[in-house]
Amino acid sequence: MTINEYQELALRTANPAMSRRDMLINGVMGLCGESGEVIDMVKKHLAQGHELDRQRMAEELGDVAWYLAETAHVLGFSLEEILQGNIDKLKHRFPEGFDRERSIHRLTLQEYRPEDLPAMERLFYDTVHTVCAGDYSEEQLSAWADGQADGDAWNQSFLAHYTITAWMEGVLAGFADLDESGSVPYLDRLYVHKDYQKRGIGRALAEAMEEKARAAGAEEITVHASITARPFFEQLGYVTERKQEVVRRGVCLSNFAMRKKFEEGAAKEAGAEKS
Repeated sequence: MTINEYQELALRTANPAMSRRDMLINGVMGLCGESGEVIDMVKKHLAQGHELDRQRMAEELGDVAWYLAETAHVLGFSLEEILQGNIDKLKHRFPEGFDRERSIHRLTLQEYRPEDLPAMERLFYDTVHTVCAGDYSEEQLSAWADGQADGDAWNQSFLAHYTITAWMEGVLAGFADLDESGSVPYLDRLYVHKDYQKRGIGRALAEAMEEKARAAGAEEITVHASITARPFFEQLGYVTERKQEVVRRGVCLSNFAMRKKFEEGAAKEAGAEKS
């Protein structure tokens, strides 16, 4: 029996006289009530010396599943979609499996807000002048980030693009934005705070950009990566197409045009789900 088959069979015993509103209330209250039954059994086992009745606990867990199926149905989701969404979230949170440090210092992704712009400008400047200092000269770094970013232009760009900010411990830890105006989505910017390197933040941001591109039906994504960022993108499956020279304030800087093709069928499936 698949999880969706279970949901279909379970819903045969739902009260057909209930409105969707009442069914939602019933589902949520049922989840709380049945979970409380399980908690009470464990409490009596640990605090009062009762024998732990595994069979009864299994039955109570089955009741939890029933109310989960009902609640998901009212919200318009199959149980498979609910569980897959949970797995996707866990992959973002712990890409290499459980990590105590990442669990304590939880990463939160959210969409761009104009009030975040000053912190993003500071992060950009600090990251370029520290993290990239080993690959570019001081003259190049100053041409890249002179500390005088055009706030209005950046804000308009972030609003026009799909822009995500990453937060950890209440601090802006990174940001990235995706330009979807062309035939192939372009990962425009991705920067991680100098004090939050090597914590999976860059990967989480890149995966969020790729997920957005896939959802729109794209089969690939491109990026112009700095010398510093090139190894990071290579680890994510991006392939270098060419080295190129760009001029900033009269100073030449090297970067790499890179491209990642999504797994065959993934983009098509995402596009089909969207429609």
